[in-house]
Amino acid sequence: MMKCEDARAYVDAWEAGEPSPWKPGDFSAHLSACPRCESRYGALAGAMERDGAMERTADAARARNAADIALSNTVMEAISR
Repeated sequence: MMKCEDARAYVDAWEAGEPSPWKPGDFSAHLSACPRCESRYGALAGAMERDGAMERTADAARARNAADIALSNTVMEAISR
């Protein structure tokens, strides 16, 4: 279970663009249970969720691009034989 100091570390990691061992759901659950952290970090929660969604979308796009490149390379090799 996330503690207040973990919530601060989670926010610090997000601001620095670094990975965190905590998941967004852990952070949200902590904010729901802790009025002090909710008042400190609640306004950031929406931005953090949007940022995470954008990162997942970017990861998916990178994976699709890698697959497209691999397919293109396979086709080019087959044509050049």
